[in-house]
Amino acid sequence: GPTTIGGVRFVPCGIQTCSGTFAFWNTVTTATTAQENTATALCNGLGQPGLGGRAQESDALGLKLRGDALAAIPAEVNTQVVIGFSAGSFIAQGNSVAPGTVPSSVNVGIGAISNNGSGVNLGAPVAGASGSLTPVSTFFSDTVFGRNVYTVLPTTVATGPGNAAIKAMFVGPTAAVCGATATLNTFGFLANANCGSTALRGSWITGAS
Repeated sequence: GPTTIGGVRFVPCGIQTCSGTFAFWNTVTTATTAQENTATALCNGLGQPGLGGRAQESDALGLKLRGDALAAIPAEVNTQVVIGFSAGSFIAQGNSVAPGTVPSSVNVGIGAISNNGSGVNLGAPVAGASGSLTPVSTFFSDTVFGRNVYTVLPTTVATGPGNAAIKAMFVGPTAAVCGATATLNTFGFLANANCGSTALRGSWITGAS
């Protein structure tokens, strides 16, 4: 829940429970959904127009408005709000290549991880200034805080006959997306060492709507 560090009170805010970022942070903090809900209750229950309930993930402006709402309460003048924020989204929005408010334009920053659970100080996941932000490789390669994202294709498309354009874009280590490192960085991603591999496969999920 809210805690005071160096004279500043930090109030955690909760994001949507269906979010992958929500699940990720609960995993690394080993918090249950009930514990997280209790810890974020103050921010979630602001009651301000448009601010009630949990926050939209990776929304710098929404977070700033919640901070302003708390600062307007006399007892919360010296308060900062914190939230789980995707580093990739932070970079892409900061570089103005993805929808959303540039975080620095509303005084929203991204924090650092001083201990990954094994005593390793990872620092910040982001380097540079708005407009030229890049992901920090040592942070993203950490087995606890690094996250992989995937382009999911049907096996018949990835390895079957035809579909030459799709294969050229995504399949194999020389695929176009694997070599577009500057573009990947701008959007907050790094090329994985296994980029283009079709070895990782999952089962069909049926019955979903």
